[in-house]
Amino acid sequence: GKCVANESHISGKSGWWGPNINIHRSPFGGRNFECYSADPFLTGRIASEITSVAVNRGVAIQMKNFGIYNQEKNREGLCVFVNEQAIREIYLKGFQMAVTQGKVTGFMGSYNRIGLIDSAASYPLNTEILRNEWGFRGSILSEMTHSGNASINFKCYENVTARVLSGQNCQLDSVGFHGQTISVWDEDQTWSGGTGAPVYERDGVKHISFTWWNAVREAVKGHMYMFANSILADKEVALVDHNFTKTVEACE
Repeated sequence: GKCVANESHISGKSGWWGPNINIHRSPFGGRNFECYSADPFLTGRIASEITSVAVNRGVAIQMKNFGIYNQEKNREGLCVFVNEQAIREIYLKGFQMAVTQGKVTGFMGSYNRIGLIDSAASYPLNTEILRNEWGFRGSILSEMTHSGNASINFKCYENVTARVLSGQNCQLDSVGFHGQTISVWDEDQTWSGGTGAPVYERDGVKHISFTWWNAVREAVKGHMYMFANSILADKEVALVDHNFTKTVEACE
């Protein structure tokens, strides 16, 4: 953790898309070299020690891949069927320890489904367990999306609306989803409570949704929490102060 933080400061990088703390479920796992162990407790202990030091030194950690991600080949949309006891005791234990002991402020999602639901759009995973049970307050970033991959119907498989409503905060490579996450306040919209409402547009039709508006606000809040608890905040404060000073000097 200290080495990662030192390299981060020296190189001017603010975040780390790691570490990967999935379980060595099979010796054929394509990313086993990134992970720590087949033992969930050992994985959690190692991850907690590394991340706590890096986070305390200002690195924005985005631990991956959340969750139950153990296969590289045909990984997009892979359906994983597993009971809740195994999920909690094996596949999520390391992540839980990293949150409660390592004070991680960021996660990266995974490509697989849990059952038939995209793991990145799983409300039980992203909100009920991660946030409500473990007390996580930061940001969840998606895995790299498929907006440029013609072989995958990314708008079907990677439903941004469902992801935001589930508690995910940010899409990695979101250019292909432009328009799916736009929600604006429209003063001209009328509803049973009066005039003025949050509106999103689909296929040219405007829809009022306070649920969506609140989900977008929560998404921004989690991302800003991670931002504020890292060296990113120091960089931006310094930039604002520098620009403000230059503006004042120009006025004088």
